Amino acid sequence: MIERILLATDLSSDGQAAWTLACTLARQAGCQAISVVCVQPSPATYSEFDSDRVLRRVYDDEYQQANDMLKRYVDACLVEGVRVRTSMISRPIAEAVTKAAHQEHADLIVLGIRHADMIDRLLGKSLVGQVARAAPCHVLIAKPSR
Repeated sequence: MIERILLATDLSSDGQAAWTLACTLARQAGCQAISVVCVQPSPATYSEFDSDRVLRRVYDDEYQQANDMLKRYVDACLVEGVRVRTSMISRPIAEAVTKAAHQEHADLIVLGIRHADMIDRLLGKSLVGQVARAAPCHVLIAKPSR
């Protein structure tokens, strides 16, 4: 029985399928809430900017956009009768997702899939592979709708 679902998302368009799937599963399984781990880039991602002030502004703007999008998704889940708890993480993603799954006592992790390049997959560096190997529970991968 699935009682606790952890959704890991980067809020990309590819991740929308994972939201839909997690919300549907939660509703059908009778889960009252899902936990969402939202992946945010760390400020170091923006290191190409010369000015700290510009760096901070770009990061703050993207953070605010992510929060706005996250709120829309949460509101859509509430309409479906599913409560959502959210948290933000940055790097390393696979470690943070599996740690959150342990803390939440998740029965299922739902991940949206993005296309890793062939080299990353061969070297075992894909996020999905890393999470699947370290996860304390089942992992369900939601393929983006095209």
